[in-house]
Amino acid sequence: MCNKKTENLIYMIMDSLECVPTVKLAKLMYYCDFEHYAEHRKSITNSKYLHLAFGPCPADFEETIAHLKRINTVGVEERMYNKVRTYKVYKAEVKPDLTVFTHKELETINGVIKRYGKMAGEKLAQKTHGELPWKATKAYDEIPYAFALYMYDEPLGEEPEDKFLANNPLLHEVVRIMKKKIASGETKKWKVVN
Repeated sequence: MCNKKTENLIYMIMDSLECVPTVKLAKLMYYCDFEHYAEHRKSITNSKYLHLAFGPCPADFEETIAHLKRINTVGVEERMYNKVRTYKVYKAEVKPDLTVFTHKELETINGVIKRYGKMAGEKLAQKTHGELPWKATKAYDEIPYAFALYMYDEPLGEEPEDKFLANNPLLHEVVRIMKKKIASGETKKWKVVN
């Protein structure tokens, strides 16, 4: 069962964009949580995110959407893509309850929707593939929120977060390896494995 913030984040994204394809919804949720963590050291929904082929996705995404469909707060429609395959788009059947969010959480959510709301899901997936949280994890691994601190630093430089890394030896080692791989250009050779 999803929490009130997860539910209302989904409703808010859908309400802002009218209808949202699966991949795009998952990526917008990810950016809301990880950007908020990067700024405030706390996520909005506390969801776990997994490294999947199309980028980060909440671990309970399918169950959450199924639950919201069952209680008739989210509608789903199948659409055709290039006359070859279908995809699902979701629409909120209720208005979001914005009172569950803090002012700062609403700022983050609105900022993410403004920056990325017009991007296609595939473009958002490609964007996540170029960022450290996805690069530093393997298929089906949980993506640690601490990686949000390095989402946009390529190559990674000396940052105030080095103090944070000093207290997290495993994360420090991952960042050290990623800096080395990014500097050598090795990450450009990486490919998505389905």
